[in-house]
Amino acid sequence: MIRIAICDDDRYQLVEIKNLAERCLADRAEQIDYILYDNSFLFMGDVERNKHIDILLLDIYMPGISGLDIASEIRKREMRTEIIFLTSSDNFAIEAFSLQASHYLLKPVDNGRLHMALERALKNLGKKESKQIVFKTVGGGLQVEAIDRIAFIESRGHTLMVHLKGRSIIAVRHTLTGLMHVLNAKSPGQFIAPGKGYIVNQKAIHIIKRDHLEVMGHIIPVAQRKYRKIQEAYFKFMFNRELSSR
Repeated sequence: MIRIAICDDDRYQLVEIKNLAERCLADRAEQIDYILYDNSFLFMGDVERNKHIDILLLDIYMPGISGLDIASEIRKREMRTEIIFLTSSDNFAIEAFSLQASHYLLKPVDNGRLHMALERALKNLGKKESKQIVFKTVGGGLQVEAIDRIAFIESRGHTLMVHLKGRSIIAVRHTLTGLMHVLNAKSPGQFIAPGKGYIVNQKAIHIIKRDHLEVMGHIIPVAQRKYRKIQEAYFKFMFNRELSSR
């Protein structure tokens, strides 16, 4: 399922944009869920609750919190939402693209331009999909996260606490061994188990010492017999990462 949010304080525009988007995507096989917000504060409340949004059609001029402020907060949280700005002015195009917008459309939006923007956003989502993971949360329901957002995971009894970059935490029902298997399948070598009860994203490691790792200010113990293997794994992972970026 694809979740598309539309945020515009003009209720007439909100409905018009939804109708346009539905016509643009009428031929797609995936189920598409549309969520409408006529108030930027309401949308930000869902951002605070880590509600998953695939594509956001976002007005820039809104009272209270502007579209640019919303986009900035989304990027700070490292959400993988594709953002399409909708506005009556081209004055903010540079700021919009600095926030990794997939498109910037001037109002009134026509069917052709919106169709092109949505197709681009969906194509971008397809590239990211293999690097995401779906968590079954303790409170019930599912939460989709990019694996790069995971800093580390710790086991607390029968619950796993997934610590995300941005310092939010998800409580999930899963086994540590099973989750490690899923993560390795998504991105081989990126995650390590330094000791009992932990999985760590090597991209998030700040300090490696003989008896602990430091990740986002947290001290994570390292099993004595694993220190050398962890050190070797870290250098191998970072070296391969550097080569692949060239």
